[in-house]
Amino acid sequence: MDIFGMITQPFTALLAVIVPALYATAGFTSDWNILYDPVLRSRIFLITVIVSTVANLLAVIPWHFYDLTNEKFDAVTQALRERAEAKNSEREASEA
Repeated sequence: MDIFGMITQPFTALLAVIVPALYATAGFTSDWNILYDPVLRSRIFLITVIVSTVANLLAVIPWHFYDLTNEKFDAVTQALRERAEAKNSEREASEA
């Protein structure tokens, strides 16, 4: 799990509880009457759109603070390349 997954996991668990409660408040039951009632269908659709829009807007926030410039990216890839070369040379030395 990466850092973004660790941040979003609690929100996902919370939404897994909140969304069904919102649906129940709107009148959704387990008999799928949403397909036949246009008022209920509109409410459920509206709740789904609002919740997903808010969740996606919240998901964009970390990217706003992610300041990986070209120079930083080059430094990270160079460091990873050096680590890989060091590990490969260690592996070759241990096999010989």
